[in-house]
Amino acid sequence: MRRSEVGGLILQVAEAEQALASLYEKYNTMAARFRKREQRAAERAAHEPAQLELVPQGSDRKAHLRHRAAMLRGLGTQNGAAVAAPAPEAEE
Repeated sequence: MRRSEVGGLILQVAEAEQALASLYEKYNTMAARFRKREQRAAERAAHEPAQLELVPQGSDRKAHLRHRAAMLRGLGTQNGAAVAAPAPEAEE
């Protein structure tokens, strides 16, 4: 291996070390932001009143909201579809 090749390899290693240091710095900055954001969210959650009912997200959300609306209208639900509530039995 010639001296010029060794010099080129040393330069490549130095550049790789600088790139790696830059990545570590970016990672540490992002991790600090994430920790700060999580801490603020935890502090906010500690001051907010607890929610009584959790509404699911995604595909279950529509079914949950349909069921909730049917319950508020006095209807029942069956397999996610609103059905009329059974009529009260007459007393004899």
